[in-house]
Amino acid sequence: MIGISIADAGFELLCNSERIGRRRPLDEVTVKTLDGFSRYAALLDRDDDTSEALLTLGRDLHRFLDGDGRDLATLIDRAKRPVHFEIATSSERPLSSGGGASCRRR
Repeated sequence: MIGISIADAGFELLCNSERIGRRRPLDEVTVKTLDGFSRYAALLDRDDDTSEALLTLGRDLHRFLDGDGRDLATLIDRAKRPVHFEIATSSERPLSSGGGASCRRR
């Protein structure tokens, strides 16, 4: 797997099922941040001219996932091309809002 694994109140980036960087908690601040991304993306889905806003959202999400350790940059460097990025969770709704991207359940 290449992507994000969400389980046990935390998440981590994986490249070929190997953890990249540290496991991060899904604490209140993190959940609010992810919920904000989800809500913003849902708003953009209703608009016709979203190119600049999507670019901003992508940069903000990249910065969040990259973290202080450049975890996402490391994952991208290690991953074989083309990259098929997945989000996997051990529950159907890891975040309370229920919005945003779909997840593959493990």
